[in-house]
Amino acid sequence: MSEITNSQQETQNGQHKEHYLRRYIWNPLFKDKGVMWTAVFTGILTLFTYQLYRVADLTDETHRANARAFLSLAGPVLGPRYTAPPDEWIGQEFSLNWVNSGTTPARNVIFQSSVEAWPNDLPAEFSYADNRASRVNGIVGPKAVYGTLAHVSKADLVSTWQSKSHLFFWGSVVYKDIFPGDPDRLTEFCLEMTHLTINNAKDILEPNAALIGFQWQSCKAHNCYDEDCKDYSAKVKELQAE
Repeated sequence: MSEITNSQQETQNGQHKEHYLRRYIWNPLFKDKGVMWTAVFTGILTLFTYQLYRVADLTDETHRANARAFLSLAGPVLGPRYTAPPDEWIGQEFSLNWVNSGTTPARNVIFQSSVEAWPNDLPAEFSYADNRASRVNGIVGPKAVYGTLAHVSKADLVSTWQSKSHLFFWGSVVYKDIFPGDPDRLTEFCLEMTHLTINNAKDILEPNAALIGFQWQSCKAHNCYDEDCKDYSAKVKELQAE
């Protein structure tokens, strides 16, 4: 009799559990809830698909950021002397070297630069107006260097050598990368030539004197990229104007 009783008890326990599951779990959550669960799973699938899209979009944006053209000034390089017959020194050429650190070319590049000696530091309200005569159009390939020329007069170099003035180079470059829809790119620069080095002569005005080196530093302002430049829109419009 005890075995039959135990069997019946197990059956009753099983029925009780089944009744409990149906009443408190299955019926509230699943009975006649097909439409609701279809909507839930559709929502989850949509969210998952959106997250996959976001990951792909971020991956693409990271690739573009690493690949897009990015022009920056590597610095000035000493060029040849300018002379007039019969071999009178009248000035010096410098090359402003631009580096594209991207793996894609910079297109529709427009360079403009200026050079000028000032008795002191540039004033806070200085306009950094570009010399239109220096305008150069070009293209800079991936990881390539492009040089534009700056001409410095003998008078400005002598004044800088004698510590009577400060020699400043500044300019702007606007360009496009290869990705459709990307905004125009802009780089602005300003640097000061802080020290001139000549050959064994004691003075730059000596007949055999020759400039063989220099030092430079960035200016306090006008060194920026793209929308970080306060005059971004105006400068892009100015440089692109024919």
